[in-house]
Amino acid sequence: LASLGPLLPELASKTGRTLPELSFLFVARSIGYVLGSLLGGVIFDRVDVTHAPLVVGNLLCALGCATLPSLSALPSLAAAISTQGACMGLLDTGGNVLLIWLQGPTRVEPYMQAMHAAFAIGAVASPLFIEWALTELRSFAPAFYSIAAFLALCSLPLATYRGPLAPAEDAAARG
Repeated sequence: LASLGPLLPELASKTGRTLPELSFLFVARSIGYVLGSLLGGVIFDRVDVTHAPLVVGNLLCALGCATLPSLSALPSLAAAISTQGACMGLLDTGGNVLLIWLQGPTRVEPYMQAMHAAFAIGAVASPLFIEWALTELRSFAPAFYSIAAFLALCSLPLATYRGPLAPAEDAAARG
């Protein structure tokens, strides 16, 4: 989520755009996030294989990270970053919903806090990792390739897991 900030000067150089022109990328990612969150709510209400959207979202995020270093046109960057935002919205919504379904509304609090603490660690670590790559390796590409590989590897165990189903009262209400 926080990886875009340290990347902006590098993207400005790569695209020949100014930083104010690239600030649109934050808007593109946020629009994608909102749409992904809304779509995630609809998807998780309708699928029985609840882990599948998480796997797909994670793999699409990995693909976005892997392709981002090769993009130099603003429209393609905006599309890739918006798609990443949509995947993040889907993953955030899906993670929250599935955790509530798995633990139940009365026991979910510590698990929800732990999940969001993990998000916070990633939000702090990713810009530091990207800044390190820019400083030491003179390119953000290795950082993004590493993040893509990590996301893809995280998808493997998730792909074998069968996610929780909606609680019975929720399933009955959906018809």
